[in-house]
Amino acid sequence: MQLCRSCRNDLLGSISKVRGTKHRWQDEIRRNAQPILDAHATGAVGHNSLLREHACDLSDGTICYRSDCFAMSQPILIIEDEFLIAFEMQRTLKQQGYPVIGIAVDLESAMAFAQRGEIALALVDLNLRDGLTGPQIGTCLARDYSATVIFVTGNERELGDGIEGTIGVLGKPADSTDLLSVVDFGLKRRRGEKCAPPSCLRCFS
Repeated sequence: MQLCRSCRNDLLGSISKVRGTKHRWQDEIRRNAQPILDAHATGAVGHNSLLREHACDLSDGTICYRSDCFAMSQPILIIEDEFLIAFEMQRTLKQQGYPVIGIAVDLESAMAFAQRGEIALALVDLNLRDGLTGPQIGTCLARDYSATVIFVTGNERELGDGIEGTIGVLGKPADSTDLLSVVDFGLKRRRGEKCAPPSCLRCFS
């Protein structure tokens, strides 16, 4: 199981470490984690299943059961045709433990990813390999696949007052701090948490 960096670095006290036989630490993990699993069962089924399924695979009995780690089970799709930008976005997100399922470069590849399974959050550029298809992709992902959509573009004017069903737009160039802040906001909003949008994000009405 991949643990997010904040769990590893900031809240070591919330991580249960048990050494000894495999049977011993596996039972201890389940005993300590069960109240958290029960409390967060709604909206976190995927992460709960992952926790139970892979508990016996942890080499030293270390597990994190903090509630904000449930965000890490929500897959992110990057839709960007400029390779260096897309690669840097992917690297930044993966370093923080976010599951990036891939990079799409046009409408066809974006829809291919959508049809394979759930997309929690899509980061969508406007001008892609096949032209100005970003708005169409964002609309489709939000409407037909229940994805949370945030546009990332240097052409914000193309969006006018916004695209129905999507959250907003992050202007380019965007640094890693801005990217992570809008991703965190998007996933929290998806889970129904009340939080203020970061200043770098222009939210649609």
